Amino acid sequence: MQREDLVIALVDYDNVRLVRREHTSSEVLQNLDEIVERLLDHLERHRPALEVRLRLYGGWTDFRGQYTLQAEWILAAAATLRGLKRRTRILPDVVTALAALPTHQLRGMFRQRPGVPAVQKMVDTMLCSDAVFLAATTRVIVVSDDDDVMVGGLAAATQHPTQVHLLRRRKAGTGLNDFVCRGAGLDLFAME
Repeated sequence: MQREDLVIALVDYDNVRLVRREHTSSEVLQNLDEIVERLLDHLERHRPALEVRLRLYGGWTDFRGQYTLQAEWILAAAATLRGLKRRTRILPDVVTALAALPTHQLRGMFRQRPGVPAVQKMVDTMLCSDAVFLAATTRVIVVSDDDDVMVGGLAAATQHPTQVHLLRRRKAGTGLNDFVCRGAGLDLFAME
């Protein structure tokens, strides 16, 4: 099978990581490495790539635009994983801006108020917007189990058939709208 030059993987990090509550930077590295391994498994089975730009989405900035502790951990893990792995160049990027506006860093992607559980903001919408924007020029793999993100993959696939895959932990056929995705040309795959 011939290797494609470039694939961009849009990873909804908190949604697909293996260890749900990370307490150390080594757990972040373990989670990120596992995601990369599953992504490479998928590529080797379907359409291998020479280079994967790994866009990692999460609650990386606070209301001041400062990196959160988890963002600092993921930045360190991304630096460790940058390079050649299984004949594919891995280029991780911790996303704080839209692909269409790369110089405009967004603030408040992680919000915490007294007495209220911390929440991520804008992450799903950023990933969906980037899926539509990036699929116009290259193959995109959306890595998420979140049905909200599936909608972005679906929108991208309707505009650019064969350019978009959805890779998730669940098996194809188990999602409420999997039949809609298949009918619109969005290929669904399970992380194995």
